[in-house]
Amino acid sequence: MDKKKGINIDEYTVSDGKHRGLTGNMETKDYGQRFPLSLSQKNIWNLECSLKGTSVNNLSATIQVEGRVDFVLLQKSIQMVLEADDSLRARIEQSAGGDPVQYHAPFVKEEFPVYDLSHTSREGIESWEAAMTREPIPVFDGPLYRFILFRAGENSGGVLVKMHHIISDGWAQLMVCNRIAQTYLNLLDGKPAGLEKSPSYELHIKEEQNYLSSRAYEKDRKYWEQILEESGEPSVLKAVSSAVVSPLGSRVSFDLPQVLNHAVYRFCTENRVAPFAVFYMALAIYFKRIGGADRFTIGVPIMNRTNYVFKRTTGMFVTTLPFFNRIDDSWSWNEFNRELTGAWFDLLKHQRFPYSHIEKIYQSRNKGEGRLFNIALSYQNSQAVESRDASVLISGRWHYSGYQAEQLCIHVTNMADSKCYSIDYDYLTQFFAREEIERLHHTICNILLEALANPEKPIRQLSVLTTDERERVLYTFNRTGRYLEERSVFDALETSSDEYPRRVAAIFRGERLTYQALLMRAFDISGAVLSASGGDQALVAVLLPRGFELLETMAGVLRAGCAWMLLSPDLPAGRIRRILTQSGAGLLVTAREILERSGLGEPDIPVVFAEEVEQNTGQVPQVPVKPDSLAYVVYTSGSWLRPWRISTGRERCFLSVAWALMRLCWRVSSLC
Repeated sequence: MDKKKGINIDEYTVSDGKHRGLTGNMETKDYGQRFPLSLSQKNIWNLECSLKGTSVNNLSATIQVEGRVDFVLLQKSIQMVLEADDSLRARIEQSAGGDPVQYHAPFVKEEFPVYDLSHTSREGIESWEAAMTREPIPVFDGPLYRFILFRAGENSGGVLVKMHHIISDGWAQLMVCNRIAQTYLNLLDGKPAGLEKSPSYELHIKEEQNYLSSRAYEKDRKYWEQILEESGEPSVLKAVSSAVVSPLGSRVSFDLPQVLNHAVYRFCTENRVAPFAVFYMALAIYFKRIGGADRFTIGVPIMNRTNYVFKRTTGMFVTTLPFFNRIDDSWSWNEFNRELTGAWFDLLKHQRFPYSHIEKIYQSRNKGEGRLFNIALSYQNSQAVESRDASVLISGRWHYSGYQAEQLCIHVTNMADSKCYSIDYDYLTQFFAREEIERLHHTICNILLEALANPEKPIRQLSVLTTDERERVLYTFNRTGRYLEERSVFDALETSSDEYPRRVAAIFRGERLTYQALLMRAFDISGAVLSASGGDQALVAVLLPRGFELLETMAGVLRAGCAWMLLSPDLPAGRIRRILTQSGAGLLVTAREILERSGLGEPDIPVVFAEEVEQNTGQVPQVPVKPDSLAYVVYTSGSWLRPWRISTGRERCFLSVAWALMRLCWRVSSLC
C-alpha cells in the first residue's frame, strides 16, 4: 500500500481481461517463436550494418513532467506499458543461416535508473540528453529500448525514452510516450491504468507477405517502373566529390515567425492541404530558382499504417519513398499546388511498394550507382498527452541521434496541433556549415511569405532573397569606392603562413602540404633563383609536372622578384625551344630527369634543378618589386601554330586571386 496516495499499486491491471497485476497470471505465449523482419525493418538493418557503432538508428524523446513528480509511479507506468506491448519487447537474433530474425521476450519486471540532475543547468540537462541519445543500442539478443528517469528539480523530472529504429518509428515512439504519460496521470489520480493489450507487429509482417504475392504488388511495380523511367537525377544541394562520406551530422532548429505560421495555417485550411505540401513547394521553388532544375526529387517518409489496428501497433512501419515531381516556373503557387496534389495522391495509392524493390529497379537502370535521393522532407503532427490536472504539466521534446545517411533531412513539426510550426534541419557536417543552413532556412521562409501573399504570382517572379540580402546586393555590393590594400600574392601567402602555419595549403594524391612547409621551401627556391639569375628580375621558365614542387617553385620565383612561365613536360621539345626563344626567358627551373626525357639537350640559359636545391640556412633578401611588374606569362597555341603570349602583372594577379577568394566568402589573407 502506498500510504501517501492511499492506493494499492498491484491492483492496477491491463484491461484485456487476461492480465492481473504486473507479474502474475499472464496469458501464456510461446516466446520461442521466431519470425522474419519486415521490409522496413530490413532497411534499418542494412543501415545498421553500413554504419556500425553509431547511434544512427536511435529514436529518442523526453517526457517532461512539471509539478507532481512521483518516480515510483513513473517506474510503474513504464512497466505496465512494457507488459501490455509484446512488440516493444521484440529482440533480434541471427538465424542459423545468418539472417536476422525476431522474437518477443517475456515481460520481466525491472527497475530503471534514476539520475539526479537537480543541480544541473538547463544547458547541462540538454547535454546529458544528447549524450544518452548518442549511446548506441546493441541490436542482438537484448532489449531494444532504454528508459532513463531523471530528476531536474524539486517539482521537475521526466523520462528519456530511447528506442532502436528497428522496433519503432516516430509514430510508434510518440504512441509509447503518450501511453506512459497517460498511465502516469491515471495512476496519480487513483484511476485504473486504462491500458489495452497492444496489437502484435506480426500482423503487419503477415499482411506484408500476402501483399508481395498479390495483384496489387504487380500493379504498384508497374507504377514505380514508369515513375523511375521519368525520374531524372535526384536533387542535391552539394555534389559529392569524395568517395567516403562521413555520417556525422548536426541539427539547427527554428520556430517560424507568427506571421508565417498564420499564413501557412490559413492556406492549408482554405485549400485543404497538409502543411507538408506547403514546405515541399517552397523547397522545390528554391531548387528551381538556384539551379533551374525542371524536376525535383527528394525522399518523403510515408507512415504506411493502412488501418486502425496498425495505427495502434508499436513497430517499424515507416518507409521513405522517392517523390518525383516536375516544376514549371511559369506556374503560379496555386497551380503548383494542384499539380503537386495529384502527384501526391498517386504516390499514396502505391505507397506499399517496398523501398528496397524501388531501389533495385533504380540501380538496375543506373548500373548500380547513385542514390534515389539525397534530401528528405518530413512532416509530423506531434501531440503530447494533455493533463486536466493543473498541478501536473506534461510536455515532450525530440532529440537528434547525431548521425544520418542523407545530406540533409528537414523535419517540419506542428506541436500540439496548434498553428505554430518548428523546423529541424539535420545536415551532414562534411557538406554544410551552420551558416549555410541558416541561409537556406531564411530563403525558404522568404519564398513562403511572398508566395502565400501572392499565390497567383508566377514562380519565376518570386524572390529568393530576403529584404536584407536584396539591400546588400543592390547597394552594398555596388559601392565600388573601396579598394584592396596594395599587396602581392606572396605577401598574402606569407600572412597565411604566419597566422595558420599548420593549416593545409594544398593536397596532392592524398598527401598534404602546410603553409609553413610551402613557405620554407619557397625561401630555398628563391635563393637559388636569385643566385642563378644574378639578381635580375628575369622571366623564369618552369618545366615541372603538377605537384608540391611546382607550387613551391612558383612561390619562390615570385619572392625572388621574378615572373614565372609554366611549361608542360608533355610538350614537344621543338615547341619548348620556340617558346624559350620567343619569350626571352633568362632561367629554367626543372628536374634533371624531366630535362633528360624532354629531348631539349643543353639549354642556352642557366638551369636550376628543383630537387637539388638545398635548404637555405641564411637570410634570403626579398626583392622589392612594383605593382605593375610582371607576375607570370602564359603561351597559348595561337594561330598558324605560332605560340601566343599573354602577360599578367603582379597587381592584376593579386586582384584576380582576391576576387576569387571573396567570391568563395574567404578572407583575402587566407590564400590557398
